[in-house]
Amino acid sequence: MFTSNVQDKRGFTLIEVMIATAVSALILVGVYSMFSGVVTTRSGLENANNGIIFTESLERLVARDIRMITAGIPSLPPPQGNEERIMSFFTHDSLRFNKSLPVEVLYYIDTSLDNGTLYRRERQRDMNYQMDMPLVRNVSEWKVETFDGSEYRENFMVNRYIFKFTFKIDDKQIQFITGRMVEATNE
Repeated sequence: MFTSNVQDKRGFTLIEVMIATAVSALILVGVYSMFSGVVTTRSGLENANNGIIFTESLERLVARDIRMITAGIPSLPPPQGNEERIMSFFTHDSLRFNKSLPVEVLYYIDTSLDNGTLYRRERQRDMNYQMDMPLVRNVSEWKVETFDGSEYRENFMVNRYIFKFTFKIDDKQIQFITGRMVEATNE
């Protein structure tokens, strides 16, 4: 005798399909949350790392310029046009002439755009050469102070080249101190 069992031929019930769909959705949401968290963490670490690299690069460039000052005291030249000048001096740290000729270096903020851009201008007058190099955008505040032996002041007429630079870039404050202890000679 051959008997047919109805239960052997049945498929999935609606409740079983709904439970399987719900479990699959929970697993997918968990995987997506983990993936999203990893991407967000990686992006945050990359941004932090880029900020550290930028700050160190800017500090190294300024420090090299100041270490190689040739003569005179750095000055704060008067503003010109859309330029908010930070400081000017003569140095052997020429990016074009590979430190072989003294150049005049001017750090300034170009305020012609909505947000200021920090530039480094290198000029060699005898060779009629000038190069303006953009360093960073969105500079909203800046201050340069010199160390007079007891405190930092906004005065460039001191006999030591110790400077504290403070910039506000993208609403983050960057501050570094650089320089060298030497007697200045006015020429």
